[in-house]
Amino acid sequence: MNRRKKTDRPKKDTIKLPPAAGSSRGFNIKSTQRLYKETSSMNNSDMYISNEFKNIPLLSRAPTFSASKPGRPASANPHGLNHQFAELKLKEIELEKAKNQLVRDTEKQKYIEKEEIAKQSYQTQLDFLKRNYEDQIAVLEKQHAKELKTLISSHEREVATLKALMQDQKDDFQMQRRQFESDKAKFEKDRLDQNQRILNERIDYEKAKAFEEATTLIRAERERVEKEFKTRRQKDLEEIIDRLEQEYEQRLQQAQKHDKQRIQQLLKDNKALREELASSKGTANRPKRVIKAIRSFEEIKELGSDKSTYELLKDEVQRLIKEDNSQDQESFILESFNYEST
Repeated sequence: MNRRKKTDRPKKDTIKLPPAAGSSRGFNIKSTQRLYKETSSMNNSDMYISNEFKNIPLLSRAPTFSASKPGRPASANPHGLNHQFAELKLKEIELEKAKNQLVRDTEKQKYIEKEEIAKQSYQTQLDFLKRNYEDQIAVLEKQHAKELKTLISSHEREVATLKALMQDQKDDFQMQRRQFESDKAKFEKDRLDQNQRILNERIDYEKAKAFEEATTLIRAERERVEKEFKTRRQKDLEEIIDRLEQEYEQRLQQAQKHDKQRIQQLLKDNKALREELASSKGTANRPKRVIKAIRSFEEIKELGSDKSTYELLKDEVQRLIKEDNSQDQESFILESFNYEST
C-alpha cells in the first residue's frame, strides 16, 4: 500500500516562500507571527528573565548564622559577620542586577535579530505576495479583457438584434398606422354615408309626414267644403224641391183640369165612336177607328192622367173589341195597346 508519510503531507495554513537570507528553507507564517509577538512582549517588559537563568541559585538563599538560636555555633564577632554578610548581600544584588542586565541585553539582541529576521521574512513574503498579486492581477486583467471583449461582442450582437427588432417593430408600426389611417378613412366614409342615409331617411320621413299632414289638412278642408257644399246643396235642393213641388202641384192641378176636359171630350168621342161602330158593324173601316181610339188613349197617357182613368178607358176599349167578331183585329189592337203601354 502506498501510504504517504507525515512529512509529505502539506501543512495547513502555510505558504511556502523563498528562503530568506541566512536560511536554507521557507518560513511558516504562523510561526513568524508568533515569534514577532514574543519579541514584542520581551521588548515591552524590562524585568524579563529567560527560562535559562531562572534555576541559578542566588546568594540570598545561603544559610545565615545567628547566636540567638540554639544548636548552632556562635561567632566570636557577630557584628563583623553581619557586616560581611551585608557586603556580600550588596554584591549579590549588584551581581543579580548585572546578570539581569546581561540577560536583558542578550534577550534584546536576540529580539533584535529575530525582529530583523521577521522583518526580512515579512518583506520577502510581502514581495512574494505582491508578485503573486501582480501576476493574479495580470491574469485577471487578461481574463477580464477577454470577458469584456466577449461581452462587448455579445452586446454589439444584442444591439444589432435589438436594432433589427426595433426596425421590424417600426415597419410593423408604420404598416399598422397606414392600416389604421385606411380603416379610419373608411370608417369616416361609412359614417358620412350612414349620416347621409339617415339624413335622407329623415328628409323622406319629414316629407312623408308633411305630405301626410298636408293630405290630412286637405282632406279635412275637403270634408269641410264637401260638408258645407252638401249642407248648402241640401238646402238648395230642398228649396228647389219645394219650388218644384209647388210647380208640380200647380201643373198637376192644371193637368188634372185639362185632363178632365179632355176625358170628357174623349168620352163624348167614344160615345160617338160606339154609335158609329154599332151602325157600321162588319165593315172594313173598323180597325182604323179602333186605332184612332187607341191613339186617343195615348194622348190621355201623355197628358199624365191618373191610373183609374186609364184603366177605365182600357176596359172600354176591350169591351168595344169584344163586340167585334174578328180575332185578328182583337189581337192586333191588344198588341198595339200593350206595346204602347210599355
